Amino acid sequence: MMVNPSIENQCTSFPESQFKQYLLDDETYPLDYEIINFEVQEEISQENEPTTYVYIVASGVVMERQDNRVINFLGENEFIGLGEIIDRVASTTAFIALTQVQLYKINAQDISVKLGINCYGMGILADVLNHRILTLTERLTTSKTNHENVLGTIVKLAAMHGEQDSNQIQVKRYFTEKMIASYLQISYTSVLAAYEKYREEGIFHDDGDNIIIHMTNIAPKSTEEMVFTKRSQK
Repeated sequence: MMVNPSIENQCTSFPESQFKQYLLDDETYPLDYEIINFEVQEEISQENEPTTYVYIVASGVVMERQDNRVINFLGENEFIGLGEIIDRVASTTAFIALTQVQLYKINAQDISVKLGINCYGMGILADVLNHRILTLTERLTTSKTNHENVLGTIVKLAAMHGEQDSNQIQVKRYFTEKMIASYLQISYTSVLAAYEKYREEGIFHDDGDNIIIHMTNIAPKSTEEMVFTKRSQK
């Protein structure tokens, strides 16, 4: 199976993709960067750990966590450490590689200098921050049921690191029911109930280390309203 580009795009924040392009591909003020790699479950940074770097996910999935609560899942082209650009304070969250992860590592001071010289990037950075606030607000104030939120999260995570053909997404299991419960701030039993419901409906099948989502079994309205719309290119 091949990765479907439309799925990849839907799992990437457009403002963050733009900001990455501004930082790495703009030849008017090129920035030095380093490419670093992390293995599964390797800690990228700890809570309240001082750093002078900003990271961009080149590949893989990163979990953001605070006080053992899952805050976010970050995929390709998304940023770690934006606070270093804005207010130079240590991040209050930790970042852990859920899959094999490759990151671009950039000095935050270099980014600040570039923003001062070419202020076009400030508008993109503002869009990134506003998009993150909007996405978090939508997740915390949604009127959807727990089951709908669980399915949306499963599809999101599968699409971030899975493969797709015309009918299904297949992904090696790298996330757990407990992670989803923590991320959605619902009970673990609610997540298990949703898993069972969607197994019975033939929407997804989990066999050992693999999860298969049968997209053709999801109602068109449900598919439209899933997390894809939150992270689509606007």
